[in-house]
This record gives sequence, C-alpha cells and structure tokens, in this order.
Amino acid sequence: MKNLQSESFSVLRSAFKMAMGTLSSRVLGLLRDILMAASFSVMITDAWLVAYRIPNLFRRLFGEGALSVSFIPLLVEAKNTRGEETERLLIRGVFSLLFSILFVFSLVCMIFAPEIIGFIAGGEAFSRIAGKTEYTVKFLRIMSFFMLFICMFAFFMALLNSRKKFFAAAFAPVLLNLCLIAACFLPASYLNVPGEWLAWMALLGGFLQMAVLVPAVLKMGLLPRFSFQMFNPEVIRVLKNSTPAILSMGVLQITTMVNVYFASSIENGANSWIYYADRLLELPLSLIAVSFATALLPSLAEHWSQSNLSKFSEEFQKQLQFTLFLAIPAGIGLFILSDPLIEMFFQRGKFTEYSSVQTASILEIYAFSLVLYASIRIINVCFYASQKVWRPILGTSIGLIAHILMVSYWVDSMGVRGLAISTALSGLINLIVQSYMYKKDIGGFAIGRFVSSLGKFIFAGGLMGLFLPLHFRLVDTMNLQGWLKHSSLLAVIAAGALLYFGVAFFLKCDEFAVLRRRLKR
Repeated sequence: MKNLQSESFSVLRSAFKMAMGTLSSRVLGLLRDILMAASFSVMITDAWLVAYRIPNLFRRLFGEGALSVSFIPLLVEAKNTRGEETERLLIRGVFSLLFSILFVFSLVCMIFAPEIIGFIAGGEAFSRIAGKTEYTVKFLRIMSFFMLFICMFAFFMALLNSRKKFFAAAFAPVLLNLCLIAACFLPASYLNVPGEWLAWMALLGGFLQMAVLVPAVLKMGLLPRFSFQMFNPEVIRVLKNSTPAILSMGVLQITTMVNVYFASSIENGANSWIYYADRLLELPLSLIAVSFATALLPSLAEHWSQSNLSKFSEEFQKQLQFTLFLAIPAGIGLFILSDPLIEMFFQRGKFTEYSSVQTASILEIYAFSLVLYASIRIINVCFYASQKVWRPILGTSIGLIAHILMVSYWVDSMGVRGLAISTALSGLINLIVQSYMYKKDIGGFAIGRFVSSLGKFIFAGGLMGLFLPLHFRLVDTMNLQGWLKHSSLLAVIAAGALLYFGVAFFLKCDEFAVLRRRLKR
C-alpha cells in the first residue's frame, strides 16, 4: 500500500510539474488570443485559424496524439525488457519514418493549398467574403512546414516523457505563443496581406518549440540520426500499435473538420467564436486532464508490463477521481460566468459586443463538455497503457457518426450554438461507450467509492454555483464598470474556489487532502 501511495504521489508530482509548464504556456496562449482578437477582424482570424487547423490536424495525428499513447508504452517496454540498444533502434526507426512522412505532407499542403481550403471551408458564408479564401490559402502555404516542426517537437516530447521528464516539453509551447504575440505588434505595412505576420511567426515558433528540446534529448543520449533502414521489427510493432491510435485521433480530427465546414456556412466570424470559446475550455482541460493523462501513461504502462492489475486499476481510479475533483468546479464556473469571462478577456479593439455574445453562448455549452473530455482523456490512457489500442476508436467513431447525423439539425435550429451542442452530445456518447469497454475489458473499478466521491464533488460544486451569481448582483446594484467590474468577477471566482475547497475539506474528500499535501511540498 505504501508503494502504491508513493507511486500515486509520483504521478501527481509529475502532473503538477507538467501543469506548471502548461500553465505558463496557457496563460501566454490566452494573452496571445486576447491580442489577436483585439488586433485583427474576425475575417482575418477566421482565415488564419482555418489555415492553422491543417498542420494542427497532422500534429494530433502523427505527433503528440499517436506518439504519446502508442509509442511511449513500447519505448518503456523496450528499455525495461530488452535494453537500451533496442530502445535506440526503435527511436531511430520511428524518427526516420515520421520525418519522411511529414516532409511529404508538408510539401503537399504547400502545393495543393487552394484545393484543401476549398474542401474544408467551402461554405458560402466563408467564400463570399472578398479575399478571405485567398488569405487562407496564403496562410496555409506559409505554415505548411509548421506541421513538420511541431510533430518533431511531439516526438522529442515523447522521448522525454518516457523517461518521466515532463516540464521542458510542457514549457516549450511558450515560445510559439511569444512569437504569435509578437505578430500582433509587428508593422502590417511590411507585408502585403493583413495578418500575414501570424503565419510567419507561427512557423518560427514551431521551429523554436522543437529546437528547445534538442539539448535535453541529447543529454539523455537519445537524439536520433536519420536512417533509410527504418522498417525494423521494433518500428513495425509501433506501426501496428499506432494505427488504431492514428485512426482514433483521425476520427476526432474529422469531427473538427466537420465543425470547420459547418461554421464556414453559418456566418462570418463563426470559426473565430468557436476557437475563442474552445481556448477558454482548453485552459482548465489542459491543466487538469492532459497533464494527468500524460504523467499517468508511463506509470500505467509499467504496471501493465509487470502484470500488476490491482495497482493499475487503483492508480487509474485515483487519478480519474482527482481529475473530476478539479474539472467539475471548473465546468460550473465556465457555465455560470461565461458572459463576463468572454467580455473581460476578449471584448476590446476589433472584437465587438456581438462577437462576445456569440462566443459566450458557445462557452456555456462547452462548459458541460469539460467533464466529458477530461474523463475520456484519462480512460483512453488505460487502453493505450494496456496496449488495447483498438478500443478507443469504437467510442470516437460512434460519437462521430452521431455528430454527423445530428449536426445539420442542430445548426439549422440554433446556428453556431447548435454546432456546439452536437459536439457536446457526441462527446457524451463517446464517454458512455468507452466507460463500458473499460469495465468489460479491464474492470477493477470500485463503483461505490467513485459514486460517493462524485456526490461530494457535485454537492460542493452546487454550493459554489449558488454563490457565483453574486457577481451579477454586485454589478447591477453598484453599477460597476470597467476594471471594477472585472475585479468583482475575479474576486467572486476566488471566493467561489475557496468555498468549493472548503466544503471539500468539510466533507473529508481524499482528493482535497492529496492536493493540500502536494501544494505544501
């Protein structure tokens, strides 16, 4: 039991380090988005964001997604069971294959940019805006090799994570954000197209994000060299294991592309509103679920390789409950305070009140998705750590099919809000399917303990939810404006968080005790 507690604390410590690195990146990312919204019209941000989706899609397919969930467990197994020479052979082969594929795809994106943009954003609301499609094509051509750089960063990150080194990779995206922040201040007169600096600085930021990890990888003696003999038996195993991961990620990215397509048919600015709402959702999601999932994967893979199912199940449940302990109050806060949050962060410069209202309406719906996506991330880790790599694709595929079947109805009924509702419902279906598969294939889940903890979280979150509307009463009764209004919002959020954790302490939530011990250390 002592060893298990030590292992749990080790995962929490790793997740905490990654969360701190991620927090630095996300705070700067939020500042970047604030400056972008204020500096550029929604026509320009729509064009840049649609172009940026393409390399980002490949990052998730061939970069951090597939590598994190399929490459790391095999890397850990190779080192622990067959020695460092086998590990280096695996690294060299995967690097050579990944680099070759991404180089070709980058060239394809550069050459066929008009056809790609026409396919994914051919809606009338997008194409009828003069110059919008042309700007998007130009941005994609500039950023085509961003795909290569960002996926190489993900590869180096996987090497570091396999050795339980998390902070550098979590901190590296800061460089990309700094470059994009700089793009908001560079003189537009130097370039022909408005917003073109965003594309060039994204390319530079992707390169710097990759390059900053090279010293750490070199220090571990894992920096690979290119080899044309890339199809060795170890690489074949990675391909077999990563194929379902790539397919699963591919399904998720198809969902994203479906959303881009339908958003381009709604009205000018829809892609930007969805993006800004998603960014506020990603802040707690990345700090909570992504950090824990990334830190949990090597430990679960090790337990599975040692056939220690009891430790595997216990560790998974502890981390899932801790994730929900943080995700539930965050989701409640985003739902109740969506309007003032969007107003505080984005409503300035070229980001109008109308855009603010539309973005807040999307964030209200996305707030429900926070708990869904956080849970899915943690459950997915179990399947990949246990090398049951085909399981997650079933849930994501069923969710995608449901999304495609109902998205037209929801968009016709509620516009951009309908697109968010359809996305959230597909996420719920995905979670139900994956939870069933976990119980069936792995099991070892203490339902009674989970329901008891979940009830405490919901009770504490409900009390916090009753308190948060105090902000609106203060604004109305005291006629607060400007920074006083924003100060009231921040004060109410802080007080609401204290109330939630205070109730959790009173209810003797184990997760609160773990959090307190970690913060003390």
